[in-house]
Amino acid sequence: MAIKQRESHGGINCGRGLSGENGCFQFLGDTWNAFSKEVLGYVAPHTGINEEYVATVKIQKWLEAGKSVEQIALLWNQGHVGKCSRGTNQHGVDYDSCEYAVAVLAYYQQ
Repeated sequence: MAIKQRESHGGINCGRGLSGENGCFQFLGDTWNAFSKEVLGYVAPHTGINEEYVATVKIQKWLEAGKSVEQIALLWNQGHVGKCSRGTNQHGVDYDSCEYAVAVLAYYQQ
């Protein structure tokens, strides 16, 4: 998946991110709790298998709702579709959701 490729730098870094994200899809704790509850009906342990399933189902729902790859990338990265954002987060980590969407699209097209 393109998002997994972007988040884990090609599947190489599936550990903890600089802002507290975790796993190959780099879920923040609150996002994992919300997405796993939505998909599975409960907050599941954050394992690789659970993560893959929850992310796949969530992205599939967005596709079925008519979201484009770029919109899904923005939803994943910044939580909403619309103008992308740039800056530095509370952990001192730079972010650029415009670059993120471009990178996800490039992985998707491979």
